[in-house]
Amino acid sequence: SIVMCLTDLAHSEDWSHFYLRAACKLMESRDFKTGNSIGKEKVIAFQARVSSRLRNVPKGRTVRFDTVLLNEGNGYSGRTGQFTAPTKGVYVFDWTITVDNGDTFFTEIVKNGSAFGYNHCAAKRQSYERNCSTTSRIRLKRGDKVWVRTTSQGTDAHPTWTTFGGHKL
Repeated sequence: SIVMCLTDLAHSEDWSHFYLRAACKLMESRDFKTGNSIGKEKVIAFQARVSSRLRNVPKGRTVRFDTVLLNEGNGYSGRTGQFTAPTKGVYVFDWTITVDNGDTFFTEIVKNGSAFGYNHCAAKRQSYERNCSTTSRIRLKRGDKVWVRTTSQGTDAHPTWTTFGGHKL
């Protein structure tokens, strides 16, 4: 590869190859397609779940995934149910709602108050639970907030299997 070739040349004792060594170091530390540093960015990822059954949650209410299982970068708050972007970039969010037979629970993912994606979960004629998952990719600026809220009054959502997670690409 070019980096290996330049690195071999850069090991020469001739002072004129100093600049070549510097170029090799730069090439090893940058992704030239994106301009991002390689291996220098902090991981941002979280995963949380609901600890108790959600019953008759009113429309427009934030769903608090209060049991935080992973919070690299400390962007998610189990107290508020909101993720706050520590850095700008594109983030991937997924959430799963689990309902029992006869129950419904309709939600949306929200960025700074505006809906970005939807998850309508209904188990009307089933004799078992139903899992409904949605994934959204959202470009965020530092400080932007993302959360899941109800779009109608939900009858019931099962704990443990009702989850919310995300990570920065």
